[in-house]
Amino acid sequence: MASVEAAPRPAGTVTFLFTDIEGSTPLWDAQPAGMRLALQRHDEILGSAIAEYHGHIFATMGDGLAAAFQTAGDAVAASLDVQNRLADETWSAGIELRVRMGLHTGEVDERDGDYLGPPVNRAARLMGVANGRQIVMSTLTAGLVEGASNIETVDLGEVLLKGISEPIRVFGVAGMGHDWLDLPLASTQQSAGNLPRPNTDYVGDLADLQRRVARLSQARLVTLTGSGGVGKTRAALEVGWLVLDEYAGGAWFVDLAPVADPDAVAAAVASALHINPQPSMTLEESIVDWCRGRRMLLIIDNCEHLLGPLVDLVALITTACERTTVLATSREPLGVAGEIVIRIPSLDTDHRRELFVQRARASAGGFDPTNEDLGAIDAICERLDGIPLAIELAASRIRSLSPTELLERLTDRFRLLRSGPRGGIERHQTLRATVRWSYQLLDEQDRRLFDRLSVFAGGFDLDAAEQVCADETIDEFDLADLLGDLVDKSMVTAERHESTTRYRLLETLRQYGEERLDERDETAEFRARHATHYVGVAAHIGQQWSSPDQLDADRRFGREWDNIRSAHHWLVLTGDGNACADIVRSVGCHAWARVRSEVREWAERTRGLLGSECPASVLSEIAYWTYMDGNWTDAIDLAQLAVADTSDLDGAALGRSYLVFALQSAARADEIPPLISGLASATNDPAVDSDQRWRSAWTLFQCLMTTPEAGATLQGLVSISEELDVPIYNAELQRMRGLAHLSAQPPDLGASITELAKAIEMTEAVSQRASWAHINLAIAVVLAQEPNMTAVVRSSVTAAYDGRNWAATALGMELTAHVLAHAGCAEEAETVVGPLLTRPPGFPGDMADAFRADIVDTIGEHPDNEARQARGRAMDRHDMVKYALGALDGLIARSPPG
Repeated sequence: MASVEAAPRPAGTVTFLFTDIEGSTPLWDAQPAGMRLALQRHDEILGSAIAEYHGHIFATMGDGLAAAFQTAGDAVAASLDVQNRLADETWSAGIELRVRMGLHTGEVDERDGDYLGPPVNRAARLMGVANGRQIVMSTLTAGLVEGASNIETVDLGEVLLKGISEPIRVFGVAGMGHDWLDLPLASTQQSAGNLPRPNTDYVGDLADLQRRVARLSQARLVTLTGSGGVGKTRAALEVGWLVLDEYAGGAWFVDLAPVADPDAVAAAVASALHINPQPSMTLEESIVDWCRGRRMLLIIDNCEHLLGPLVDLVALITTACERTTVLATSREPLGVAGEIVIRIPSLDTDHRRELFVQRARASAGGFDPTNEDLGAIDAICERLDGIPLAIELAASRIRSLSPTELLERLTDRFRLLRSGPRGGIERHQTLRATVRWSYQLLDEQDRRLFDRLSVFAGGFDLDAAEQVCADETIDEFDLADLLGDLVDKSMVTAERHESTTRYRLLETLRQYGEERLDERDETAEFRARHATHYVGVAAHIGQQWSSPDQLDADRRFGREWDNIRSAHHWLVLTGDGNACADIVRSVGCHAWARVRSEVREWAERTRGLLGSECPASVLSEIAYWTYMDGNWTDAIDLAQLAVADTSDLDGAALGRSYLVFALQSAARADEIPPLISGLASATNDPAVDSDQRWRSAWTLFQCLMTTPEAGATLQGLVSISEELDVPIYNAELQRMRGLAHLSAQPPDLGASITELAKAIEMTEAVSQRASWAHINLAIAVVLAQEPNMTAVVRSSVTAAYDGRNWAATALGMELTAHVLAHAGCAEEAETVVGPLLTRPPGFPGDMADAFRADIVDTIGEHPDNEARQARGRAMDRHDMVKYALGALDGLIARSPPG
């Protein structure tokens, strides 16, 4: 084919094309010589087609390239032509190149022969969600080619892309003889984990960051270090989204900035991960137990002030959890064996300018820098050592100062701070000097408010700022304007959250404000006001819990959790046990639903302050988490103390429920009958809180599930549920309906399966506690001998194990052994049943012994049975679950389709 003259470099509004070869690594491994020839031909085809359609190749990376086109039509036509030529090519045996492509259009900046700006990154990320042979494009590009006779588009809906804060609409491309390959997009982000989405696109050398973390998934611990304000948190979030597809267990984010108490580190990590404390384990051991076996990324942010306890926890995780990667951010390395330290540098010259201009435009709409302005901006950014936070603080002043004026004032300010004959500020002082300069430019009212805002942990809303910070020196009606001033000057960040705006001080700025508040000798006053406010907030949200607004209350608890934790910590330090008890009482149900086990520590500290005056509600919280630990004797003692408290009927009703469960687990069921009447009384007593009435009725049903009285109790549950209309309780009621059919004489298995399937759907939508619904459904499906029972059992075991609900997992092992035995997999069944035979069956009522006996009888006698059982008993529980799931997978693979 004749060569085509290279097109001039597009400028202004540009359409970018990014390409990559899907699955090239195994091809290179298998046929390196063949792939070298194939890649050479690939480059020829792409280069020729792009040139023919007036495109300009500006970068190559790996097995792909990036090109720019002046028109979207040329970019799309070139992409389609390339796919056609690749499809017509005859490749070497065993080699087939499947190229994926992404297109996006936007205004770009150019510098030193390179393109800068979000459109470049966005095109690359669009390419990342395509499969081989697919072309995808953004709404902007699709709009520009709409109506073209030779181009067809396929609306793929909104897609979340790596590193992009909001979903964008994506279109597939076909035409010119190339058909759309109808496969789901390959790498859209999943909901696994809790990784927050940044509010802005990443500014920095993304390619360099990708190179530096290219082997992250093969590491145990990577620490991003750097000075304050350099962007460690933002880089960690970007990395999380970039590599999320490599972690089937998700990416989990733990922010330690709001945690002041070193003893609360493990509790904060456990709360972020929704970890159940495990029997006979410390909380740290429970975290390790939860992480073990998961292919997950654990991002721990802002570590430097809690290095002591954190280092011990991270060392435990990295030693025991070979598939878990910890990504930490800290101003200094953690010092754990095997740690890989990556220093986050200041921004390079191009990205410094990009960040400044972005933030300046946000502060002063329409800011369009001249060449003189750009020179001053570069000098400002150089003066600020390329530190992103310092640049943002400076850029926020563009509303009132030109870049040249800003440079002059910064230079004058920094001249005052120079030390020594060399006349320079030590680099680590640059950010602090910039913060001080920005702070001193505030008027006195702004400074006073900024200092007071430092008492908030995490985010806060306007009402909280007014309640905590307003007094005779700051009028409540002026506070919104003052807060807006601080946002405009980048001293406070603002983020729209549902129907309200949440504000936050970046940690470096919060620490500075905290120091100034201490200099004013006002720390105690405003920490106390903060604590008082959040005692009230917790109480108000707690009252909403047993209402149709429960999910709103649940979300608000999540938003305010850092502030509530901080308030409780302050109240403990000041010895206000009664206010501490109010917080514990208010947050208990949310902690139960979201597995926030740190509430146990709050309750224990509260008990330490109140001693014998500790109310039943606090004792009940300790009893519950002690029961979850598997320490049934202490749980019984604590619950009995709660039941005896006649001054706290709500707490006593809660304690009675936990007492029943602890007695059942401790094999002391003979002590339960006298408590049944108490449960019935609490269920029907209007003086008892409606939430506790529900809990009492729920416990009573489970006690009576296999008795004739169960039907009447279920009706009581229905009545209370209709009265409350609480989503989480409605889901639990649905599960109780399924259990009622399962325990009926004779069981109605069809109805049970229908009800329990619905219960799973309802529970997963509102709570972290779907394990039991999955296991209950599996029991019904196995008893009914449904054709899909192997898959259902596998799903139930996975759900229970993922939640580290070991009681539910044990029942899943019983079901697994049953399925394997009846499928003729005697060796696998005997191995799974081995450890089960050392403890009582877990099923309720008469079903237990019969089910276990059926497994043993079905396996039958075999000379290797004892050895097989011994092999199972030699496995730890993680290995046993892995073995059981593998055996079920083998059975599913051998099953005929349908």
